[in-house]
Amino acid sequence: MDTMNLSEAVRQYYAMESLSGFIVCGSGLLLSILAALLLKYASPQQYTKGFFITLLIGGVFFIIGGGISGYATKKSAGPKYQAYQDSSDRFAELEIKKAEQIHKSWTIIFISWIAVLLAGLLLTALKKGYWAGFGSGLLLIAVLGHIEEVISFKRNENYRNQVLEYNHISKATGNQHISPQF
Repeated sequence: MDTMNLSEAVRQYYAMESLSGFIVCGSGLLLSILAALLLKYASPQQYTKGFFITLLIGGVFFIIGGGISGYATKKSAGPKYQAYQDSSDRFAELEIKKAEQIHKSWTIIFISWIAVLLAGLLLTALKKGYWAGFGSGLLLIAVLGHIEEVISFKRNENYRNQVLEYNHISKATGNQHISPQF
């Protein structure tokens, strides 16, 4: 992978990670608004009340987590581009470490979503009324969380592989690449 390809990979990765965070935030907002409206106007029974409250809580969680992720990634993009311009080889080394740390954190994230999923299954199977609805809401939130994390994981894995390929070629050729301007 040449410098120009890495340049585009860096650009795409940070743009998509930021966009992904904002999409999660927007999805959480829609989920929260829908849940709040249904709670207010649908005069729900106990099961649906538990379900809607879980969606409201999960929506707020997605708003906060997605918003923070989207904003932080967007904010870090400029310094990342500058670090890349300063030394693409050093940047690649640092990005490999960052991507590997992110990969390690996914074990905890996946286990957390599995715990939410299992709690939802248990509540749905063992309880009635409000708590069964709450459990069903947890199931939905856990599935949505898993989907988002799998997409993000795959994107990070692809980016990590691109940076690893660049780093391998750079070390094999002994070339210090000239970075294009962003």
